[in-house]
Amino acid sequence: DHEYINPPYPQKNLLDGPFYQGYTFRDANFNPNFPETAAEILKMYRLTDTETNIDGIFAVNLNMLEDVLEIVGDVTVQDLEFNADNAFELLEFSLHNIDYHNVEEIKNRKGILKPLGMAMVKKAVFSPLKWRDLSDMVVKNLNEKNIQLHFFNAGLQNEIDEKGWSGLWPKP
Repeated sequence: DHEYINPPYPQKNLLDGPFYQGYTFRDANFNPNFPETAAEILKMYRLTDTETNIDGIFAVNLNMLEDVLEIVGDVTVQDLEFNADNAFELLEFSLHNIDYHNVEEIKNRKGILKPLGMAMVKKAVFSPLKWRDLSDMVVKNLNEKNIQLHFFNAGLQNEIDEKGWSGLWPKP
C-alpha cells in the first residue's frame, strides 16, 4: 500500500467517485504508447518495492493467452479448467463473480491471473515437444501486436523498436 495519489487525466474523470481510493498500480496501463505505460508501471511499482531489479516489462492480451492454451492444452486453476475456447468466459466469470460488498474480494478479484500464468508457463516448460510451436506462436503474436515489450537496456530496446514490438506509437 502507498499514500493516496491523484490520478492523471483521463483517470481522474473516469474513476473518480466515493469509493475510488486513488491512483494505483492497476491503473497505470492507460497510455496507448507502451513505452510511456512501461515507465508509469515501473514508477507505480517502485512505490512499494525499491529493491527488485527490473530489466523490462511486457504486456500480453487475450489473443496471446488463447494461443498458448491452444498449444499447451487445458490448464486447471482454482477448480476452473481453462482452454483456448473458454478462457475469456472463465476470466470474466472469475473477475465479476464476487461479492461487491466485500472489500477483500474486490481487491483480489484478479488473483486468478498469476496462478493461471504460472500454470501455463509450467505446462509449456514441461512440454519440450511443443517448444517450436510456442516459439513460432510468440513471434506471430509479437508481429500482430498481441505482445508489447519494453526493456531498460537501450541496445536491446532499440532492437525491439526496430522489429516493431515495442508498442511505440509513431510520431506525428
